[in-house]
Amino acid sequence: MARVTMGKEYRTTPHPPEEPTEQSITDASESVTAVRRGAWVATSSLFGLAFLVVALMQVTRLFATSSPYSGFGVVDGFVIGVVVLAFIAGLVIGRRELVSA
Repeated sequence: MARVTMGKEYRTTPHPPEEPTEQSITDASESVTAVRRGAWVATSSLFGLAFLVVALMQVTRLFATSSPYSGFGVVDGFVIGVVVLAFIAGLVIGRRELVSA
């Protein structure tokens, strides 16, 4: 059986099931859970990045900035070290989360 609407023909048979199946209910709940987890990950990532930027700005204000004409200074090494440690900590925490999941 076909139904014609606005010049287009749509197939209406076989009719889809009226009631949701157990698999579709499971898929819907898993999709909702995945979207919620994704939203939390995105939100926490934004706040984490903002915190890192603010923390690094404050750390560089505590110490005298190095001269742009000199070589590699103490402050430069300290800031790069903090960034590297934060990156390594993020990798370790991420690996633990992946292993536990």
